[in-house]
Amino acid sequence: TNDDIRKRFANIPCLKNQIAKRQLTFLGKILRKHDIHIPSKLLTAWCDNPHRRSALLQTNKKSLVASIRLIIPEVQTNGKLSSWAFYALDASYWKHVLSSLSPKNSEWRGDIPNSNSAPPPTSPPTSLPPSRQQLHPPPSPSTPPTHTHPDTFTTTFLSHSSSK
Repeated sequence: TNDDIRKRFANIPCLKNQIAKRQLTFLGKILRKHDIHIPSKLLTAWCDNPHRRSALLQTNKKSLVASIRLIIPEVQTNGKLSSWAFYALDASYWKHVLSSLSPKNSEWRGDIPNSNSAPPPTSPPTSLPPSRQQLHPPPSPSTPPTHTHPDTFTTTFLSHSSSK
C-alpha cells in the first residue's frame, strides 16, 4: 500500500500533505505581513461569483481552502478568513498545526489562539523601496516639451552640409 511505501522512504508524508504544508506555510507568512504587500491584498480579494460550466474545477481559493480544511476541519467551505486566519497570526502555533501534516507530530504546550486574542499584524516597514514615480518623476507641466519642426531640421541640416 501507499503507507508501506512511504514508511520505506523515511516515513515521508503523502504528496497531498506535502503540497498543503507548503501552501499553508506561505499563507501564514502572507497573513503575518502588513497589508501593503501585494500578496496580502490579493489574499482578501477572493470573489464569490458563480463561474461558467466550462470554467476550472479547482481554483486557487478552492485549493487553499481544501488545504486549510486538512488541518482545521471546522473551517467553512467558502474559506472565510475570520474562521481560520487567527490561527495563522500566531507563528509558533501555526507551525505546530502544520506539523500535523507530517508523520512526526509535535506536542503543543502553549495557549490555543482564538479570534479575540490574535496578535495584530506587524507594522509596515519604515523604509519602503522607492516607487516608480519617485525614481522617474514625470516632467513638470511648466516646461513645455521641445519639438522641432521637420522643415526647420531639413533647412538646418542642408545649410550645415552645404557649408562644408
